[in-house]
Amino acid sequence: YIRSNGEKSDQMEFEKTIFQGTVLGPSLWNVFFKDIIDLPEFADAVIALFADDLSITKSFPHLTSNDEIKKQMGVYQDATHKRGKENRVEFDASKKACVVIHHIDGDGPNFKLLGPIFEPKLVMHPAIKKIVSKAKPKMVALLNTKRYHSIRDMIVQFKTHLLCVLESSNAAVYHASDTALAPLRRIMDHFLEDLNMDPAIAFVDYNLAPLNLRRD
Repeated sequence: YIRSNGEKSDQMEFEKTIFQGTVLGPSLWNVFFKDIIDLPEFADAVIALFADDLSITKSFPHLTSNDEIKKQMGVYQDATHKRGKENRVEFDASKKACVVIHHIDGDGPNFKLLGPIFEPKLVMHPAIKKIVSKAKPKMVALLNTKRYHSIRDMIVQFKTHLLCVLESSNAAVYHASDTALAPLRRIMDHFLEDLNMDPAIAFVDYNLAPLNLRRD
């Protein structure tokens, strides 16, 4: 049952599942996962748990083929599913993936990690494209109001509503090339151009530093 502000709901019986958000859910999940992370097959792997996600990573010698890497990671997946079956836990097949991360030989599907989208070669185009698609409409909406605000107020609004979006994944995209990061810079460039403001003036007079300087 659920109790809130002194009131109690009707009693409900969970016959085949524990719903997300219940008090029992996290503890029960940790009990099941403890069996998995202690498997001897994982002795040479690095395991990361976050809520109900399990990530298993391993470094391989540079000359190891992707097929061999996937074969080894398949052993980890099979061991995980086997132990899950023993504990009567069924994993979501749509969330299962094997990715070889390498700047040249990367292989596998894109994947989301705590928000940003990564691709196997870590170029970061999908993550940056997602940020731009979210920031661009906000910038257009802000510029449509410029006749009602001073330059200083416009910059304050930019800092408040757009910088938080443009910099939302800095830790994930920091390593990306200048070419990949250029679309983020163009958002700010467009904004300043529309205000007829030189970037140096924006920095010196309004403390609006270029994005690459803020990232550093």
